[in-house]
Amino acid sequence: MKLAALVSGGKDSLYALSKASEEHDVKYLISIDAESDSELLDTDNLDLVKLQSEAMGIPLVWREGSGEGTKPLEDGVEAVKDRVDGIVSGAVASNYQKEKVKDICDKFGLESLTPLWGMDEEELMESYIDEGFEIVVTKVAAQGLDEEWLGRKIDREALEELKDLKEKYRIHVAGEGGEFETIVTDCPMFDKRVHLETSDIRWEPKTGTGYLEVIKAELVEK
Repeated sequence: MKLAALVSGGKDSLYALSKASEEHDVKYLISIDAESDSELLDTDNLDLVKLQSEAMGIPLVWREGSGEGTKPLEDGVEAVKDRVDGIVSGAVASNYQKEKVKDICDKFGLESLTPLWGMDEEELMESYIDEGFEIVVTKVAAQGLDEEWLGRKIDREALEELKDLKEKYRIHVAGEGGEFETIVTDCPMFDKRVHLETSDIRWEPKTGTGYLEVIKAELVEK
């Protein structure tokens, strides 16, 4: 099938794209810059998707959405509905995300593919590392995840710490409860890697939450 992939730049959407591309032809990426769609696609550091698109050589359909609910996402899918057979998304455990994307696909007569759905969270994180995904934490919002996690790469040491935090604080190891968000800076699909040249950490001590704002990034040779 010919597919378009919903991408936010984070680990789940990029890995879902990777898995789908093993059997299908991913023709487009779709990113929606719309705050009202934050429950469906993360919007933090979304501009980095433009570099990821270039690194993969897959055209990007970019929409600065307006409207309520799923309207911005519907507009993005509608833009490619006559050129693809389905949409791939990175839903892992969110029924809301999975069902809303499926509803949009049904509206336009497209298949909805969710290759990560129902995967064990620890096995999923192991797969990212095993398959060469370079993942950087860009946002934290959970007990046990402090300022030091911002800008940190998820390697085996970090994964073991996340497992410990799961035991202590009941966090979701893959961040499906909103505990953390990420950006993929390299993976096997990239011809070049994304270098985060300049960034700014914004930390809120009162809430124990923080955000890594990427100010400047570029593609560099691997």
